[in-house]
Amino acid sequence: MKSRVRFEIVGRVGVNRGLDYPTFGITSEISGGELTTLTIEIDHPEHSSLDEIVQAARKALQPLCSLIGLGTTAEPALTNAFVSPKIAGEQSIGLGYVHVQARASIVRGLNEMPPETLLSRLNTDPRLARQIDYINSARIMQDIASRIRYGYLVLEQEQKRDQGYVPPASFRHIRNAVSHPELSDPTAKAFLDANIGSEQVDLSNTTHIQFLTDQCRLLLEETERVVENHVSRFWR
Repeated sequence: MKSRVRFEIVGRVGVNRGLDYPTFGITSEISGGELTTLTIEIDHPEHSSLDEIVQAARKALQPLCSLIGLGTTAEPALTNAFVSPKIAGEQSIGLGYVHVQARASIVRGLNEMPPETLLSRLNTDPRLARQIDYINSARIMQDIASRIRYGYLVLEQEQKRDQGYVPPASFRHIRNAVSHPELSDPTAKAFLDANIGSEQVDLSNTTHIQFLTDQCRLLLEETERVVENHVSRFWR
């Protein structure tokens, strides 16, 4: 059985030009220069509950939302799902409405929606899909340690491509510093001692936190640079 599920978008996602994704059964609606809804047609068992249909639709839209998040710096929040099962031909009947609370903070606008070719590529390049998910996760983490860990995962995935990329040593040192209570790497200890006067990071020390914050900013800039080597910019 097929159903169309339409989600309203929370957050001001500025888009100059909308796109649809016929291969994926996805359509986007732009109003006043902003993305307002995403609609997807999905297959599901005949006796699926409303919640199950909505969750399946949300999962199917996740790769596109991840790409939008890469461009805007925050994934769009999908809320207020309207479900319409298809019956004969192209007709559909309204089945139900699910209210979903959500909030989002969008920073950048998009020149256009992510191209369908890029969405298709995520199916053939799961490493790129993981890198984009890691960037989006790093951006929304509240604690500095988690932001650094997720950011460094992007660089690790790039290194695993075996195309000559090696993460800068400074980023490896700060990742290890926030991940291991006691560092055993003498070069990491020396790096920390030269920058904060200590061989260990103290997350209750404001000077240490400021150092990590500055390093995290540089790390996230590096993650974007790495991913932009594989993704043509569609954001402003």
